[in-house]
Amino acid sequence: AETSLANGYPGLVKLHIIGFSGTEHLPLHALQIGRGGKRKALIVGQHHGDEVLGVETALAWAKELAAKANTDRDIRRILDEFEFWIVPTLNPEAFRAVTSGEIQFLRKNKRETDGRKAYDPRSDGVDLNRNYPVFWDEGAILAGSHRNYKGPAPMSESEVAALIQLAQQISFETAIFFHSSMTGALSEKVFLP
Repeated sequence: AETSLANGYPGLVKLHIIGFSGTEHLPLHALQIGRGGKRKALIVGQHHGDEVLGVETALAWAKELAAKANTDRDIRRILDEFEFWIVPTLNPEAFRAVTSGEIQFLRKNKRETDGRKAYDPRSDGVDLNRNYPVFWDEGAILAGSHRNYKGPAPMSESEVAALIQLAQQISFETAIFFHSSMTGALSEKVFLP
């Protein structure tokens, strides 16, 4: 989907590889959409593998921007003011595992973390959403097999490091991270400075 958008709207949409996933080395794609707007906005569709709706939501917004960039007055105005960087999935390994039917629920990436030397989706992996330096020191240190394991150190995961590097290069004014709940509880909102 990312490639077809970039190919279908040259000059408006650029496809970037901002890094690679830590285990399978899958590319982390970012769509840059805009016409030189000074304000920069980041949208991340998915951190957890089973948050598939976030990927679809981010891609739907990218398609809406691209398809209506020249025909819709409101979209033109938005694109004159903003440049969007859209990362549909920050966790392509888990996203692929869930969407292929390999496993129904997979929160973390596919890093071996439980010490058994072989990847087990029930216990291994790092919760990418908890791997950021923000609030790293708060909360208990959890075992590598815990579903909310935040990794051995802040930014230890290549996926998170790639996103932080992008943010440092671009200086986003705003960032939106979708978290589409697998439970259906859609009311969670977290606002950080």
